[in-house]
Amino acid sequence: MKYNKYLAVILTTVTFLYACVDDKGNYAYLDMEDIVPAEVHNIEPSYTKYMMDTLHISPRLADGSNEADYDYLWYIYSPDMAVDTLGYEKELSYLISISPRTNYTITFRITNKRTGVFNYHYSALNVIAPFDEGWYITKDIDNMTDIDMVKPDETVLKDILKNINGQGVPGEGVLCADTRYISVMVPLGSSTGQDTILKNHNCIYLMTRSTVQLYDIVEMKLLNKFGDLFMEAPTAAPQELSCTRDFKVIVNNNVPYVLDTRSSSENIGKWGVAVAGDAQIDPTNICRTSLGCFLVFDKNTNSLKMLNTLTNTFGALGNAGLYPCNNMDYNMVFMREKVGMMQGGVSIMKKKNTEEYYGFTIKGYNGGGLWEIPGMPAMLYTNPIQNCVRIPDGSKVLDAKIYGTHNNMDMIYFSKGDNEVWCYNLTSPREDRIVSFPAGETVTYINSVVKYINGGEEWYFAVLTVKDGKWKFYLHNFQPSSQLVVPEPVAVYSGEGTPRHVHYRSLTSTTSF
Repeated sequence: MKYNKYLAVILTTVTFLYACVDDKGNYAYLDMEDIVPAEVHNIEPSYTKYMMDTLHISPRLADGSNEADYDYLWYIYSPDMAVDTLGYEKELSYLISISPRTNYTITFRITNKRTGVFNYHYSALNVIAPFDEGWYITKDIDNMTDIDMVKPDETVLKDILKNINGQGVPGEGVLCADTRYISVMVPLGSSTGQDTILKNHNCIYLMTRSTVQLYDIVEMKLLNKFGDLFMEAPTAAPQELSCTRDFKVIVNNNVPYVLDTRSSSENIGKWGVAVAGDAQIDPTNICRTSLGCFLVFDKNTNSLKMLNTLTNTFGALGNAGLYPCNNMDYNMVFMREKVGMMQGGVSIMKKKNTEEYYGFTIKGYNGGGLWEIPGMPAMLYTNPIQNCVRIPDGSKVLDAKIYGTHNNMDMIYFSKGDNEVWCYNLTSPREDRIVSFPAGETVTYINSVVKYINGGEEWYFAVLTVKDGKWKFYLHNFQPSSQLVVPEPVAVYSGEGTPRHVHYRSLTSTTSF
């Protein structure tokens, strides 16, 4: 019996071994490349980019791999953003228009077309806001206005509003202006039945011939359209927008509205009632004289008046002096502050019923009381006209189409709408051509501009030109001794569209000129 048990074990073992040797098998074996995901190189674990930069990623497959054997998919997501597909090609080129933050994930999936085996590669994406500092250029194309920006590293961001909001602002461009620490009432729609107020917000206004819109400076997202900027929406298009650090003046139908944005005010970011009085001001000739006052020209009475934004009223000006400023025998042609505010301004007026033109210089803010007359009511100001000179017949400045001013000298820069810029000096009356640009370019903007940097100021002479639908931006230095413009530019930038306005937005300044 014991012998039979051993015999059974031996026979079973032999049968098993024979089966293992003799079994030809019926199994389908896969190649290693069919079960192992594709090997991918040249994708970084993280990327940091400015908003409006383009992210380029060029994955490299392992040697011997055929790119045509794979399908590709790129997408992005974050904890508070749905998955967004970026592309289906092996290489990624992605213009970043999403909000600045640090928790985005870029995902690359590569799939073997034959076997379906796929592999994922993940990269963190940190997006930084680039709009805090740089040259803002207001330009338009086909009656649609947008902003291009020259960053401190001299790269140019193009069509910012279109790329972020889907479109620019309707109408021919006029200007772009900073507003710091403003409160903004943002409509939230009928889902809540309420609006929300964003306190101490940094924004920009963009003005065209048709409208004004307000944008957040961090993301360049649209906050308010024209009607939302008023307690009661006006029926007419805006005519002018003039801003200081604390006050914003907008003109509709020759009537000004004032917005007080001081930190002590309880503003909600909306213009309220118009300034009291029957004055009809010249909308394009406003002279900023201080943080709280604007010199305007009343077309009803041909008089200069002081718009006091602190009281939302017009202040009368005294008539004493060689050149009375009330019921004047002149019509306004041009008036603007010198770019270094508190420095006064300059003006050109035409004497009624004649062909005589005169240049006026306007006193700067005296620092003590907004030109108030001692012993008189606070709303009565001294005559601001300091001097007057006859402009000779035939002077080129009389044909000017584009005007600009110096930061502190009594000079009027001008162009007749060609490729030349001239200067008329009101102190020692004469005019000189100061700079010419290549043939075919048309000057669209000239002015002194200030760049606040490292706690100081850098002053430049800025010129915008257009040719064949392309803009150029020229920056010139001033000669230290004479303050004349150095003809050779220190920098030239270019882009698409017709340029209308430029200013430098700084991290340290609280207003823009």
